[in-house]
Amino acid sequence: VPDVDFVPAAQAQELAHDVAEILGDGFQVSIELRKGHDFYKNRWSIERNGVEVGWIGFGASSESPRQKSQAFTLHCNLYGAACTFAQSGWRLALADYIDDCNAKITRADLALDFFNGMAGGLDRVRDDWHAGLMNCNGKRPKANTVGPWVEGGRGRSFYFGSKEAGKQTNVYEKGVQLFGEKDATDWERIE
Repeated sequence: VPDVDFVPAAQAQELAHDVAEILGDGFQVSIELRKGHDFYKNRWSIERNGVEVGWIGFGASSESPRQKSQAFTLHCNLYGAACTFAQSGWRLALADYIDDCNAKITRADLALDFFNGMAGGLDRVRDDWHAGLMNCNGKRPKANTVGPWVEGGRGRSFYFGSKEAGKQTNVYEKGVQLFGEKDATDWERIE
């Protein structure tokens, strides 16, 4: 690690070890520094059974003004597998850790899977939006459909909200996304 990156790398590695400990037995930090994600230059991977389940990013990947401010931050990203297999009580322990560090959460991405499909499926979601059931503060969020929204169409997505507003939901046919149009599951996801 170059001298200029040594302190951020050490801080990020310490954070990775602390988060892995909070997640519980079986979670560990990779011994090798990796290329970053989400515009961070580098990352320490948090692994379970040799598979990355989270990471701590540090350093800016470019010299743009936005990247320069990001260069002074550490980013913790936990995948669903980390949340699923973490020990009991990890959420409260992590919340206390965040408070102790005076850290702040700037983004949360959540997903809910319906492996046997949702009642009414994506057509119901679209109809609920039209009925105003997704309205917030009296306003209907923007909506967008992707995919074949004709009878029998597969591989559809229904987006409502917007990234610009900081709140966007995507309801889609996850099984078709992963396995193609001949997918035999009814797997749908809200994220």
